Amino acid sequence: MLRIADNILGLAHLDDIAAVHEHDPIGCLTGETDLVGHDDHRQALFGEIAHGGENFADQLRVKRRGGLVEQHQLRLDREGAGDGDALLLTAGELAGIAASPTAFLFQPRLHSVTGVTVSSSRLDQLGDVLEDSDTLIIEDDGVGDVSAAPPQSLGDRFAERTIHILSLSKSLGPDLRLAVLSSSAPIVDQIQSYRSFSAGWTSRILQGAAAWLLRDPATWQLIGEAREIYQQRRDALADALSERGIAIPAGQGLCLWVPVVSEPFAMVTLAARNIAVNPGNKFSVLPSSHIRVATSTLGHR
Repeated sequence: MLRIADNILGLAHLDDIAAVHEHDPIGCLTGETDLVGHDDHRQALFGEIAHGGENFADQLRVKRRGGLVEQHQLRLDREGAGDGDALLLTAGELAGIAASPTAFLFQPRLHSVTGVTVSSSRLDQLGDVLEDSDTLIIEDDGVGDVSAAPPQSLGDRFAERTIHILSLSKSLGPDLRLAVLSSSAPIVDQIQSYRSFSAGWTSRILQGAAAWLLRDPATWQLIGEAREIYQQRRDALADALSERGIAIPAGQGLCLWVPVVSEPFAMVTLAARNIAVNPGNKFSVLPSSHIRVATSTLGHR
């Protein structure tokens, strides 16, 4: 099961530092004007980021049938490389979603492991399957504006049961450890209620720093420059591998999902050359023959 990182454990009202609404420059710049609270139906929160998105439904104490369905064990169609149509729903996945699980957790903008995006047609397909259920939908935008793909959400169709989490760690820096969560008022109130009885908290200083950065035009110029550099580094490694007979689907993000014959052999061989990578089985509950290679800090060697 491909790991979906970044979930919200510590939350504080966004209104504590700056209201975000339909005409707010933060909403306009992030492209989240329809997701961040600007009316009576949706609210927004700033929160700290922690790993383990699969525990989010438990933290909400959601009482529903079934279990948790994640965007998992994705099959990449090389003819649709870099396209969300390459992420095909199997019969088992369709049956799992149709069984009305507690929650459906996925990354609608950019998959952080494979670097592929969800196409509008796939998003529509997912929405059609979830139409007649009461499944909680948790959307993780973990890469944020480091991705050139536009933000998208099932919240347009299921506003009352969609939680959208936009991480700021990749775009503004991991030291902030902040994300913006938007959802319906009842869900946000439930999260706030849970938060009131926990030991954690979200720094107002960090919230203020994030709000200032989001309003600063220079921030968006730097993010745009960084996005281009990250893409160049990813493409350079992908091209080098392709020249050696290892086909890599087009994509975005901060890593490559590289097919290998043997994960253990690849790990040991690379480690002997002082190259650290993640094994694919770290991100999958099924047998894997991949390694995940970080590309964000690659140089020319």
